[in-house]
Amino acid sequence: MHIRCHQLTGWPVMLLWRECGHDEPNMEAAHRAALVRHSAWSAIVFDLFFGLLVGVLLLAYRISISQWVLNMVQSLTDDILRTGCIWLMGVPAGFKLNTELAGFLGLLSLNVIQVWSTSMYFLMPAIGPFLCMLAISGMLLGITVLAAIVADVLFLATIHVYTLHQVVAFLYSNQLQALAALWRLFRGRKRNYLRGRIDTYDYSVEQHVVGSLMFTPLLLLLPTTSVFYIFFTILHTLLSMLRFLLQIFIACFHCCPFAQVSIWLVQPRRFPSGIWLKTLLPRRSPQPVPCSKAKSVSLQKYSYLDSNNLSSGNMLISSLDIKTASFGEILLPYLRQLGGGLTWSSCASFIYKIFSGDRWLSSVELGTAALPPWTSVSTRRFWWLCYEAVLTSI
Repeated sequence: MHIRCHQLTGWPVMLLWRECGHDEPNMEAAHRAALVRHSAWSAIVFDLFFGLLVGVLLLAYRISISQWVLNMVQSLTDDILRTGCIWLMGVPAGFKLNTELAGFLGLLSLNVIQVWSTSMYFLMPAIGPFLCMLAISGMLLGITVLAAIVADVLFLATIHVYTLHQVVAFLYSNQLQALAALWRLFRGRKRNYLRGRIDTYDYSVEQHVVGSLMFTPLLLLLPTTSVFYIFFTILHTLLSMLRFLLQIFIACFHCCPFAQVSIWLVQPRRFPSGIWLKTLLPRRSPQPVPCSKAKSVSLQKYSYLDSNNLSSGNMLISSLDIKTASFGEILLPYLRQLGGGLTWSSCASFIYKIFSGDRWLSSVELGTAALPPWTSVSTRRFWWLCYEAVLTSI
């Protein structure tokens, strides 16, 4: 919605057919401004077209989609969550867990699932009207808004998995931190948070005894907490991947240059990527030709250069040609914007947070499409452009 609002605010610039700058643009700047304007309205048109198509399909098959959603919710609740929690309360994969802690975490999870199931039971009749509202929003606002609504609804529908994951992750993370602190106690080390380092420290005998009494139960309870943490982390990661795919789709749709691709399909020579010399060779050694008649010699008498035909007595003729950009060369500068928020350090931090039990975002920040140039103008300048656009249109 943020990008769409910025695109819609460019209507005075599209009517005036010039840039927002104070000086008149040159030919290159006018070409860039024209591409920006064409990209704005073409993105809106394609967004509304695909949104209309998906909205019609939702309205046509809303009964089948509603039944499929109900089956998926029931499968997630009964076949995966409840069965998985009951399995973890026993002897999962042959691991001997702590019976009391496993029973407590299992009953807590089953109670949360039951509360969520009861709430969803009262919300089931609203699935049909919600699909109608979703289809209408897609037809009026576009497919990107529809995909964003689906991603948000998916998060709200699986809020119980997110809640259980956060609770178990909190227990698992604090348990690991306590074990690490006690391990430093046994080695005579202490973390200095002010200087950000680990210093040597002399502990008393009483502190070592208390640390030994705390270290043993925490270490023995760690497998039970780890099993529950792994189970809910897998579920939460799979659901987050679905939302991440929807986010990738929205970002790709905003970054896709529909206008450039359409122009490239019709007139590919408008996107040159370089020049090259095409060398031609006469079929036979030419006779001296007067300068007045040299221009009338047709290039059809010449063939492409071949190393077998090349001789010192032949005359070489070169033809200048333009190399047009390929489809990948047009899309590559725009697709590079998607990886703006993904780096090796962020991926490594994400993996570390998963294994350590720290909180991590359920969505990944991707690079977004560059905002149009008219979004950087002042409010006074924008209203003046609106006034000029209205006058010129009259």
